[in-house]
Amino acid sequence: MKVRFRLDHPTDPELRAEYGFDPTPLVQWFVEIFLAPRAQALVVYDALQRCYDPEQPLFGALRFLVEQTFVSGRDLDAAIEAFGASHSVRLSRSARKALEVLENFKAASE
Repeated sequence: MKVRFRLDHPTDPELRAEYGFDPTPLVQWFVEIFLAPRAQALVVYDALQRCYDPEQPLFGALRFLVEQTFVSGRDLDAAIEAFGASHSVRLSRSARKALEVLENFKAASE
């Protein structure tokens, strides 16, 4: 069953990303970028796209969110560090959002 989460763009209220995991071999980790009110994705990252990284597919999905400016690389780095920490880490609001994306991807794949 495909698990999907929504992430609003931090500065453009017309843009949203939907991301998650589809256990079918043709899709797996995915990110779809939408421009409101369209139902069709403008840009897609999944196993069917040339930009898909089969060696590190989850990292590729996260990198895609950075490239599409939904999270910053710095926030993602802080979130990755916090994700693996055994203690509580103080994060900015935007880094907490990146951490939520990581947690959602993890939950989607379980």
